[in-house]
Amino acid sequence: MLEETTTLASSTGGLAEVTAQIERLTRDGMRTEAEHLRRVTVDGVEFMVDTCGRPFNAAHAAAKESRVRASTVHLSTLEGLVELIADEIGAQDLLVRIAPDRVEVQSKTHPEWLDRDTVASAKLPYAPLEFGAWIGLEAFRIAVLGLVEDSTDRAALLAALKTVSHKEVTTIRDDGTGQSVAVSAGKESSDAWMALPSELTLTARRTFPEVEQPTSAFILRVRTSSDTEPGARLIETDGGLWRIAAVNAVKAYLVAALEEREIELPTFVA
Repeated sequence: MLEETTTLASSTGGLAEVTAQIERLTRDGMRTEAEHLRRVTVDGVEFMVDTCGRPFNAAHAAAKESRVRASTVHLSTLEGLVELIADEIGAQDLLVRIAPDRVEVQSKTHPEWLDRDTVASAKLPYAPLEFGAWIGLEAFRIAVLGLVEDSTDRAALLAALKTVSHKEVTTIRDDGTGQSVAVSAGKESSDAWMALPSELTLTARRTFPEVEQPTSAFILRVRTSSDTEPGARLIETDGGLWRIAAVNAVKAYLVAALEEREIELPTFVA
């Protein structure tokens, strides 16, 4: 009975032999493709095949693992990546994978191994502000100064952080959409309530400096407690649309720069 149709070489061993080969390779410290294998049964005999339906062959797997690969060139700018493609690599049959903080250039698919080599990689040269995470007030203020572009909303954010940092905040009230803080006015006076900005539109530096940074909406939250370190966080509320804008900006930059150098455009994927 044929449970799954595939072509199996007559020299392929049974399941026990193939399993033993995998175990031997694993013991030798080699990375195998065991996690990608699946079982098929032909005429009552079980075999292991890879994702392309080919019988697993330990020698083939070892040759693939040990083959010589080109070293990946690591860069930190899009300009450097373009120059490398123009001067040394060429764009024919290349695949360019784009993310907001990383661009990878991969070779064409290998005819035998059916995979690609990463020949160059450009990574954002700085760590963006960690949105959604609680950060100490002083570290948060410094991060905002360095990683958020100047604007009216950034000024309001910094003013709010200054209020929380330098005033004696006794209570924080949160109504679900915004926060207010009660600032102590002294022993003989009642606390004064001050509203903190809630919805902010900020341009944070989250992609390569050669392109325009995406602007998106955030919600500010602060906390002060005797049990936890005073902190603040910005929560993204645009549903990740900034990522699409950043990827499109990076792609537009690469296309324009390569066309200017009259280089054949590679295939772009995100």
